[in-house]
Amino acid sequence: GEFVWGAGIECSFIPHLDVDQFAWTQHDRFWKDDFRRAREELGIRHLRYALPWHEIEREPGRFEWGMADERIGFAREIGLDLMMDVMHFGTPRWLKQAVGDPLFPESLERFATEMVSRYRGKVGTWCPFNEPLVSALFSGDFGFWPPHQRKWRGYMPVLSRIVQAVSRGITAIRAAQPEATVLLSDAAENYKTRVEKLKPEVARRNLRRFLVMDLLTGRVDSRHGLYP
Repeated sequence: GEFVWGAGIECSFIPHLDVDQFAWTQHDRFWKDDFRRAREELGIRHLRYALPWHEIEREPGRFEWGMADERIGFAREIGLDLMMDVMHFGTPRWLKQAVGDPLFPESLERFATEMVSRYRGKVGTWCPFNEPLVSALFSGDFGFWPPHQRKWRGYMPVLSRIVQAVSRGITAIRAAQPEATVLLSDAAENYKTRVEKLKPEVARRNLRRFLVMDLLTGRVDSRHGLYP
């Protein structure tokens, strides 16, 4: 297969915290210049990209595609292949508990179905959810992001919702565009300690670096290190 060398424009939107990285970097104003420079000055043909879910679906089930139509259309015009995230980081405000909300998995599935169906002739690679492990860490362990859960008791329910959403997102992509490439992007945590009494906790945390993939592929059974 072809080796793909590309880049990405950082695109975290966490409206619950007033985080909008397109606004911070002024990409929302200069996106055409950014696309053109990536293609012409850097020679990039493949670009990881996402659009603000909270602006496209301001109310559940009501979609405004104007921004997406314009950007995806322009990228095609200049020969830039967008490798699209259905969701990067951040959910619409109507998901009150964000990625920990009971409605999150079905909401991401619906958004994926609508988005992939609309652009299936123009986008060939879809990532249902960027870095689910990081999202679970920040939202369910460190408590930085909504729903601001902490430690293992907070982490596992949030992780469960996230993995359900990734699974349903993959199903939606496959149904809407069977020939699409499904891209799964995640981090690999690594913890170390010199403190003896922290070693069991560090070992447990290092076990979870592949937990999203383990859950998606059905590997978490009674023999899995984190099963208890």
